[in-house]
Amino acid sequence: MMNIDFNTGTPKRKRDAIRYQMRNAIENIIKEKHIDRNLFHEVSKFHYSQILRKFYYTFCTHDEITAIPEQPELMSSYLWLKFRKNLTTAELFRCTDWETDMHHLYVMIPEYDNSAFCYLLTDGAWLYEGTLPAIIEVLLAYPPNMEDFYLFPKHYHWVITYCEDGECITKHFDKSEKRS
Repeated sequence: MMNIDFNTGTPKRKRDAIRYQMRNAIENIIKEKHIDRNLFHEVSKFHYSQILRKFYYTFCTHDEITAIPEQPELMSSYLWLKFRKNLTTAELFRCTDWETDMHHLYVMIPEYDNSAFCYLLTDGAWLYEGTLPAIIEVLLAYPPNMEDFYLFPKHYHWVITYCEDGECITKHFDKSEKRS
């Protein structure tokens, strides 16, 4: 009997293989680009659930959340569709050239301290932390089949989303929060 994921209709082995391809791609980028693991690394599995839950409860409509934390790979797919209605979209720009687009992240968060760490949630719900320059270096080399990513600071005041379907990057923040 085949083990099927009823949320996606995909056989679980195939789903897991695809999910791990994303993680392996990032690991290869870290090695090939000689990125300092002190500046960019996968979050400890012991902290995944806590960080993901805080992210979801900060930015998402709670009744639409599925798969916490039993199926984390489902959490990052189209997550931006589950964002709360009271979030303000501060900036939106259409993606045209990947390198230019990634460097536009500096424009979207100009006050951000480049030595401060933030989180990067990628396809397959892989969670990384790193400095903005290191994250951008990884994203510049990331495979073209990446669908979505979410970049957010450790204080959870805003989130930047990349949506492959819409070919755009947006910044969202809670209306009650000061823009930062």
